[in-house]
This record gives sequence, structure tokens and C-alpha cells, in this order.
Amino acid sequence: MTRAIKWITMVAAGIVLLLVLAAVLLPKLIDPSHYRADISKLVYEQTGLTLKINGAISWSLFPWLGLSIETLSINGMQNNKLADLDSVEISIKLLPLLRKKIELQTARLIGLDLNLVRHNDGTGNWEVNTPKKPPTNQHTTVKDTSSDKTKKTSSMTLDITNIEISELNIRYNDQQSDNTYLINHASLVTGGIADQKPFDLNLSGIVSSKKQDLDLKINMSAKLTINLKDAVHSIDNLALIVQPYIANSEQVSLKGNLNIQQQPLLVKGQLSTSSFNPHNLLTQIRIPPPLMADTKAFQSLSVESNFESDGKSITINKLDLTLDDFNINGFLKIANNDKKTTSFEFVGNNLNLDTYLPAKSTNTAQTKTENSDKKRAQQPVTAKKEQPLIPENLLKELNINGSVRLSSLIIQKMKFEQPSITLTAADGRSRIKLKSEFYHGSINMDNEVDVSTRGMPTLSSSATLQSVNLQAMAESIPQLKAVHGAANAKIKLNTQGQLQSILTKNLNGTISFSIDHGVFAEANFDKMVCEGIAKIRKKTLQTKEWGKSTKFQNLKGSFIIQNGVARNKDLTAALSNMNLKGDGNINLVNQTIDYHIGLNIRGDDAPDSDPACQINADYIDVTWPIRCQGKIGEQTCGIDSDRLAGTITSLATKEIQKRLQDEVNKKAGPLKDILKGFFK
Repeated sequence: MTRAIKWITMVAAGIVLLLVLAAVLLPKLIDPSHYRADISKLVYEQTGLTLKINGAISWSLFPWLGLSIETLSINGMQNNKLADLDSVEISIKLLPLLRKKIELQTARLIGLDLNLVRHNDGTGNWEVNTPKKPPTNQHTTVKDTSSDKTKKTSSMTLDITNIEISELNIRYNDQQSDNTYLINHASLVTGGIADQKPFDLNLSGIVSSKKQDLDLKINMSAKLTINLKDAVHSIDNLALIVQPYIANSEQVSLKGNLNIQQQPLLVKGQLSTSSFNPHNLLTQIRIPPPLMADTKAFQSLSVESNFESDGKSITINKLDLTLDDFNINGFLKIANNDKKTTSFEFVGNNLNLDTYLPAKSTNTAQTKTENSDKKRAQQPVTAKKEQPLIPENLLKELNINGSVRLSSLIIQKMKFEQPSITLTAADGRSRIKLKSEFYHGSINMDNEVDVSTRGMPTLSSSATLQSVNLQAMAESIPQLKAVHGAANAKIKLNTQGQLQSILTKNLNGTISFSIDHGVFAEANFDKMVCEGIAKIRKKTLQTKEWGKSTKFQNLKGSFIIQNGVARNKDLTAALSNMNLKGDGNINLVNQTIDYHIGLNIRGDDAPDSDPACQINADYIDVTWPIRCQGKIGEQTCGIDSDRLAGTITSLATKEIQKRLQDEVNKKAGPLKDILKGFFK
């Protein structure tokens, strides 16, 4: 028995010795370089690719199963250049493989040049001819091996000393988009890679796009942890720097952490950018930055986010964006449902949109106007074809529910304090609501666009203004400085159509307004009237201090809009020495106005009236008519001759009741002079 054990031990030792000798001697005795042609033939038969190995091939068997190849090239199926490689070296420990453990020494890949081409027919030069497999028995039972694969994957472990890839160059020519992308001088270096242990990763390179004439330098570093058992991985201390590949370029730095779960896919993380100059960045990558009214705008941008995604939907629980002095933060969610619902809620500080809008050049506008006037004088006017204004297809697909609250908002020089904006969109109906403090008063707006009926979108708008201080508003809109007071208004409008002309023709609604305790700041109408009356009466005004403004108690009126024509019948205003009434039409379709204004002189009926302003009782409550008509913005105003006849008739009737016919004839001249004095 003892002798048998000795013999078995000796045989086993001999076998081990032979294996060791074979592992040591075989790489010395067998030169794999002799098999270059066989290797190339096998690759061609299996893939259709042409492999040429021009350098040495070396290998080892024990304790490391290693392979080293130098200078090889690969041509695609159409014999075009696919890849060139200076050298590749890899070695794996043999015995740990039996324990389902991968132990690699340094894996090196140096000087890989890839030339990838996507042809016009959609095929790529990297595609291979896969050999056809023999048909299998149709009655063969297919075994579900998913659980086995999971077990095998979960039991596999890694132990890699490090990976080094240097001088990697990739050229991708997409003939379908007529663009070429390049990755040049790329390198990748890792630390020791082991299962569930963090390791360093460093990546760098230059990314280029020929069509956009763009070159970007990229540097990335991170600490990765791979968990093969649970299929959960993490990227910590991520630092990504992207900058144009030019001197003194703008740098965008991205930092963060990511956690990745494979099954089911779930990515969570935090990403943030350092502050950078977006204007400079766009300029350096040859994208014209948007023209803005404020040259100091669009100079600083930074973003901070906390998000999670399953690859189909994304939730940004925290989105903090700072643009110049404006900051906004909140959450954004894009759901993966049938309607692709987007929801958001943001809170921000002060936003001046006017600084980010294109600047208006007065000189340019004037020059264009002069040139256009000359062209109109020289050439016949050709009507431009109208374009649809409402993007029906886009609005119909929207499914949004969101809100934004700001400390203040300036747009078109109008300032909204504490505005709250809500946006909803579903089933082709988009609605925007605005509620805000507005120049010591308030404003509420509700606007809706309905594109549920194709080809005939409908628009509706309603607004309420309460106690809006016109004097404060004039600081932003100088055109309003002539009128002070507290303005109130109610607006309700609706229309339908796609073209501007159709929308105007279909415009209907109502507008009512009033200005309480108002002032005409740039003219004293009371003084003008009193001076005219005093001149006619040949008397001297006793009041010395008139001031430069005219107070009025109330100015109010309303418009009814039907098919693009606004009609007003009830404009009234009460001044100290006269009342004002107005009525008329504003045709928005033809851009014309026809408006009547009636001045009613109150005389001694007016409070605090100067004695020189007192007029004959017969002239009290008589309306002196004025008419404004013409193109909107070019209208002319003067005596309303049609209505003046009625005024004169009314005066004559009163005069007949008091005097004899011969006295009427005597007063015909002075009456004419009086009328002239009123309208000087």
C-alpha cells in the first residue's frame, strides 16, 4: 500500500513537472509568428475582415497566459482601412480561472487608429460576415439559462493590475449626415481593478467635428466601484473638464457622483458645473451668441442638479440654475407614460428679460424705414404671403403641469412684482395664468390656446387690472407720463385662426376701463378754456397760479369688439371747467380710426371757477365736437363739421325762445367768432 502511494505521488509529481516544463518550453519552441497567415485566413473566413500582422507575436502559458502582438492592420470588407495598431499586450493568470476569477496583469494598448465609415445605405465598414450556423433540431427543447447566467455572472470576480490605452485615434465618417467626427490623442489609464473596490480612472482626448469646425479638449477623472455580484456600480469624485482646443479657452468643469443599477436600470446622482462664461464659450466654438440689449448679460452660468433616471423617464429633484444675477431652483420631472407628462415647480429671484432680448437700434430702424420708403416709391407693393403663427403640432403633443414664482419680472419694460405663473397643457389645450402685483396695484391674466381642432386653433384671453398707478408705470413706459391716476380695466377677448389677418378679423370681446383721481400732467386744459372764454368776454383772469396739469375726477369707458372692430359709445371724463365725452370705432382689420370727442364747457357751474370763465347759461351743457380719423398712428383731428351743425342748431333753437328774429340776425357774427375762439 505504501509503495502504491509512493508510485502515485511520483506519477503526479512527474505530470506536474511535465506541465511546468511544457509551459516553460512550449513558448520557446513554438513561435506563433509562423502562424500569421493561418490567423489572417481564419479571421477572414469568420468575419470577412483582412488582418495583417506585420510585427512580432509572443506568448506565455504559465503562470500567466499572455499574448503580445505588434504592428497589425485590419481592412474592412470593401478593402478600406479599418484599423491600425502599434501594439497590444495582455496576460491573464491561469489557475484563478478555474475558480472563476479573472486576474490580469497590466493590459496595454498603444497606437490604435480606427477609421469608421457609415455609408449612405446605412451599412458600416466595421460590419462582419457572420458564418451561418447549421440548422438545429426544431424539436430541441430550449432551456432557460437566464438564472444560470445570473449565477455565473454574480460569482465572477475581477482582479486587474491596471489598464493602459494610449495614442487612441478614432475617425467616424457619417456619409448620411455628411459629417466627420474625430477623437485624437485619447488615453485611458486605470488603477487596480477589483470587485467591490474603488479604483481610479483617468481619460483624456480631443473631440472634433469637421462640419461644425469644432475641437474640444476633454479631461476626466473619477473613482469607480464595480459590484458584479449585485450589478450595482458607482462613480465617485467625477471631474470632467471640457474646453475648446484653443489658447485661453473658456473651461466648463463638471463635478458629481453617480450610482448605477443594471437590473432594472436606475441611475441616481448629483452633477454640478462651475461658473463659466456662456457668451465666450459659444464664440470660441464658432456658434454666434444671441444678440442682447445688455452687453453685460449672458456672462456667467452655473448649474447644480440632483436627479434619477431609468433611461426612459427622468426626475430632477433639485435643479439650481444661476444666470448672471438671476437664480432659479426647483424640480423637473419628465414621466415615461403615454402622454410624456412634464411637471415642474421653480422659484426664482429677479429676472429682467429685456436684457436678454435683442437690442433695438433706432438708427438701423430709421435707415430701414427710409430705404423701404424709397423702394415703395420706386416699385409696386407686393403683398407678402402670411405664415401660420401657431405651432399646432407642437402644442398638441404638450402635456405640462408647472409653475414659476419670481421676486420680480421685467418684460417689455413692464415690471411685475411677486409674479406667479402657472402653465398647463393637455389634449391640445395650453393655458398660462399670471397673477402679480403691478405698479402699486394688481394684475390677473388668463390666456388659453386650443388646437384640438386641426386647422382652426382658438385663442382666448382675459385680464383684470386694479388700482394700477400710471405715474409709477410711466417710469418704465415714458409714453404714459402725460396721464396720472389709478387705472382699472377688465379685458375679455377671443379669436380663432392661424394667420394674423384671420385672427384679427375673428377678434371679439369686451374691454372696460376707468382712471380715478387722474391728472393730465403736461397740459392745463382748464386754463386754456378759461383763457378762451375770458378773451371772448373781454375780461381778465383773476387766477394767477394755474399749474401745469389738469385734474379730472373720473375717466371711464368701454369697447365692444366684433369681428375686429372696436366700438365705444361711453367715454366720459369730468374736468374742472368742462366735461369730455367720446364715441367711435377703431377698425383693427383696416387699421383705421374714426372717433368723436365732445367738449362740454361748464362755466360758473364748475367748482372754483374763475369769474372770467363764466359763460352765458345758454352755452352751458353745449357740446363742441371734435373728430379724429384716418390710419391708426397717422390720424388727424379737427372740428367735427357734421356734429357742429347740430350744435349750432341747438344754440339757435335756444336763442329763438329768448329773442326775436331780428336779434338773431344781429348775433350771427359774434357767434361765429365765439366758435373760432373755442377751437384755437
